[in-house]
Amino acid sequence: MHSMSSSVRFVVSFWVLTSPFLAPTVLGQGMTPETKAWCERAVPSLREVLRHKPEDLARESASKGDFMYFELHGIGAYIPGVKSQECVRKAKLFKMLEGSSGAVCSVEHGALQPQAGQFAERYNQHIAVHRKAHSLVTCNED
Repeated sequence: MHSMSSSVRFVVSFWVLTSPFLAPTVLGQGMTPETKAWCERAVPSLREVLRHKPEDLARESASKGDFMYFELHGIGAYIPGVKSQECVRKAKLFKMLEGSSGAVCSVEHGALQPQAGQFAERYNQHIAVHRKAHSLVTCNED
């Protein structure tokens, strides 16, 4: 499994929040109307997802026939908790975790990013279990 250490996430988050080049955008200044509208949805979207336990949301999603992995957006797009990014992408087995982003809209949004990463990794691990139970490809096979 690929996992970014919490210290690396902190350094990246700290750099984004303190960078003189990114700080105006991070704090919501100088954004286009479209970006500002997205940012206004990002924090509530993340809060809504993070109020769940990953295993409970994975079970609920699977019971509705949704076996998609969460993809995180940041410096690049990443699907935590699965061995083969290529497999997941080729089979289109992912959906974006709304609100995850490398462009941080506010201090709260920045604080939610590491939680979103941990949540997505655990959610994806549980979705893989549900996929396997339904004889679906997990992209975790060696």
